[in-house]
Amino acid sequence: MHSERNTQPRTTSRHQVLTMEAPQKRARDEEAATERPNKKYKCDPSLDTAAKQEDLSALSKPELRALVASARALARRADGEIAARHASFPRCLPPQFVMSWLPLGDLPCALRVSKAWHGASEALFQIVFRENGLVDRVGTWRESVFSYAREIRWAGSQPSYYPWKELNGPTTVTNREKTLMYFRGRAIRLWPGCTTSWRVLVEKPSEGSGTYINAVGFAILDPSNPGKVLAAYEWNEDGQPYPMDAVRCKNAGGFPVRDLKIPDLRVRPFFRGDDVIEVKVTHEGCRIVATVAADGESARRGIEMRDCGKYTMLRVEPLERDGRKDDVAPVLGREDTLVVAPFCDLCRGSSASLTWSPLADSNSWQTWREHKEGKKTWYEPRLAPPLPPGMAQALAQERGPITPARRARLPRARR
Repeated sequence: MHSERNTQPRTTSRHQVLTMEAPQKRARDEEAATERPNKKYKCDPSLDTAAKQEDLSALSKPELRALVASARALARRADGEIAARHASFPRCLPPQFVMSWLPLGDLPCALRVSKAWHGASEALFQIVFRENGLVDRVGTWRESVFSYAREIRWAGSQPSYYPWKELNGPTTVTNREKTLMYFRGRAIRLWPGCTTSWRVLVEKPSEGSGTYINAVGFAILDPSNPGKVLAAYEWNEDGQPYPMDAVRCKNAGGFPVRDLKIPDLRVRPFFRGDDVIEVKVTHEGCRIVATVAADGESARRGIEMRDCGKYTMLRVEPLERDGRKDDVAPVLGREDTLVVAPFCDLCRGSSASLTWSPLADSNSWQTWREHKEGKKTWYEPRLAPPLPPGMAQALAQERGPITPARRARLPRARR
């Protein structure tokens, strides 16, 4: 009997397929080895071609390994080249981005560099307005910044507990810490021969202040970095120097704090908890003259500035206990200008309110020149043009500030 044949098609297993294709793959590998006798697989296709291919199944394992090795070597070379190169600066940067890094007092000079820089003033003042956290806009961006810049405010503390900017600080500060705190006002740039003045109202609590006393004075700031204090000078409320200067320097963060003694003080203390203290600072070239007045008492002291190249020596005159020398960084900036700021030392619970002096407030001046002829004194703003001799004599006959209205009333023959 004949066996019944199986009419169904015969299926081929996966093992049989791989066994049949193995000789063909070996033949292809032998042919590739014959063409490349050094047995070193070359990256074929190139990296650029392989990167554009979505499917790499057509490449063999040796080709894939060669491709990966080439990619890693290229990546290492590219990383090394990037690390060796310096950061590139854009060839063209808008002027407002450059000027926004300058101190606030240097912006007027920067705007006069070129016509293009002057044309970017509105964009610059918009950046300054936003970076200082200002809120109330009045008119243009320039007018808004100038309205804030005309005000005198506190700008920082030591220790630095308050994140104030140069223009958005408060007019009244209070020490709520357990130790003494130093407060610094916004920077004021003085040209040689110019004067500035401000008033401070110190309010002291009736209880809980301990043995600490308050002090009011001024600070000398770094001309290239107005946020840094180089030295500070102040008058204590009892009119006497502080017994431990080393502790004061340590508390102030390293810069020297010198007490200015008030000689021949008739009434003690020098100022009380509700007195208004007026401080006036004059830049006389190589000398600083500081004057303080409170409750009918006043005192005047001079501070010598001696340029020693890499540093400036500051010395209080005359050479008494508080006349010790301090070597600080150079204090004179561009055009031999001096940068000063209001400064006070408050005990716990005390507060200090800062305002311009009546002369500065009534004329919207920050700095001015004083001219004395006999017993009379007349004033002119720093930016006013120089006066002819005849006009100066006419203005010297009456006391008060020089205003455009006063200039217009003078006879033409005297101009």
